[in-house]
Amino acid sequence: MRFLVVVASVLSCVPGDAVTPSPTTIAQSRASNFFAICNDAPTCDVISKIDNEWARKQACITLDDTKGQNLCPIACGNSICYKYTQSCEDMEKGEFTVLLEKQKCKGINHMKQKDNQFVSWICETTAFASDKNDMSYLSQDRCEESCQNPACTCADRPFAFWTSGTDVEGYGVEHVKVEPAKKRKCSELYNMDKVKRTSICDLQIRGVTDHLPNPKNDIPFGINVSYMCPKACGVRKECLCTDETDWIETPTRVNKQMKCFWARDWSAEKLAEFCDETIEPHFARACAITCGNPTCADHESTHSIHLWGDTISTSCRQISNVNTTEYMNYMCPEKDYTKNVYTYELCPVTCKGFPTVPSQVPSTAPMTSSPTTSAPTTSAPTTSAPTTSAPTTSAPTPTSPPTPTSPPTPTSPPSAPKTSV
Repeated sequence: MRFLVVVASVLSCVPGDAVTPSPTTIAQSRASNFFAICNDAPTCDVISKIDNEWARKQACITLDDTKGQNLCPIACGNSICYKYTQSCEDMEKGEFTVLLEKQKCKGINHMKQKDNQFVSWICETTAFASDKNDMSYLSQDRCEESCQNPACTCADRPFAFWTSGTDVEGYGVEHVKVEPAKKRKCSELYNMDKVKRTSICDLQIRGVTDHLPNPKNDIPFGINVSYMCPKACGVRKECLCTDETDWIETPTRVNKQMKCFWARDWSAEKLAEFCDETIEPHFARACAITCGNPTCADHESTHSIHLWGDTISTSCRQISNVNTTEYMNYMCPEKDYTKNVYTYELCPVTCKGFPTVPSQVPSTAPMTSSPTTSAPTTSAPTTSAPTTSAPTTSAPTPTSPPTPTSPPTPTSPPSAPKTSV
């Protein structure tokens, strides 16, 4: 039943003219883009060690024609290294259909700049482009930058950066150093106790970045560590309340690196050990869903949920919008393919009270409409913005769904090693 992932109103769609790479391929390209560009030359540390902010800026200005942004992109503030969406880009260049409206990524970006209330709804809904039956992508997967896909905004930056030191006043005019200025990586934060990690996450970085913020981006004035390391710091719930898909360092164990999903078959005692921040801080923080972090008990994930080997994508919001027992009985027990966690764990409020094991595939599609919340007219001006618009006076009326088919054969997730960990 490939159609079951989608709100009934989006099932009649208009093909577009471009194809988006798979979510897995996109994710693999992000880190390589960062390492290719955001890599300071060894001599750049000299700039970051300068205590005075004005002097650091002058050192960058006099370095070369690009004010040091090519040679020292981190120290001198190359915008690519400090984008809110990091190395993500809008991969869909053509037109696609979402909620029965034709859209483009540029149109969504324009609506976002206007604080249009429909943006999050559009971004967390399945978008059809080149193939009418392709349900692999939400709008935020096709337009990662314009939708500010949390997979992009929550990733810890993979490169090292310098932070300012902290001190407290002592007797007289003396100051006592608490934390020195030093070069750090996000991965180091996972192994700190909560008090120290919180203090480090509040530190300002030493990159020369005051030229970067503008009304069209979300780069803050005075960048701190929590902006650089959103997952490690966990200030934003959507970043903390998810399972890391990359390898997690466990240097004291037989396996020096692990994956969150390995813990799925562990005993309760072993899981409790690894989810104890005083014992395995990195694993406990990186695997918040698997560890049942109480902070995430009622958090509805905004991340895309990839099912059946990336062939279908949905979101907590889309599941909630469908709001039929038949649909939820089918969706809530399924596993996210990329994280190997259940949908009901990612959507605890939406899926509350629904079965935790898959039910029989329904024989008919859920005949429900999209939310009926009225939306203002949001057409972009024709002189500068794209011609797409959000739904105008009300949510679209659903059309008849296609004939149901069988769901794709699930791809078996990778297995955890059988050796001792």
